[in-house]
Amino acid sequence: MPKCDECGKSFTQFRAAGKCPKCGAWLKVTCDNCRFTADADEFLYGGGACPKCGQHTEVPGQKKRSCFIATAVYGKDQAADVLRLQLLRDTVLVKHRLGRWFVAAYELLSPGLARAVARSATLRALARTVIVRPAARIAGRMTAANRR
Repeated sequence: MPKCDECGKSFTQFRAAGKCPKCGAWLKVTCDNCRFTADADEFLYGGGACPKCGQHTEVPGQKKRSCFIATAVYGKDQAADVLRLQLLRDTVLVKHRLGRWFVAAYELLSPGLARAVARSATLRALARTVIVRPAARIAGRMTAANRR
């Protein structure tokens, strides 16, 4: 259970990710990988990535991030292509300024497009063929190359 360093309150419910619901102070977050500690906003700004090492770090109250369009195409968030894209985001993109910008723009713009894709079989097939499968192939190559 998170506890606020400012007011000392422990809690389980959040109004905003990474903030104390009582006093509004940013909570401290520590990266499991490099042990870097900073206010939660520094991790949230990087899409949940540690500002020092780039490792995805959970911020208290942060919602699970999804690949909106790929999930809409397959109707589930555990499809292989969805998992490849999430791995690319969490291990490669969030480590670089341009990648974090891309992720932030995608998370801002794609939910509306994903809703339209989910409602139309034609759009699902088109998005799967033109966007998701090619992007997942590229993601698979990039994450494999990143592990070497």
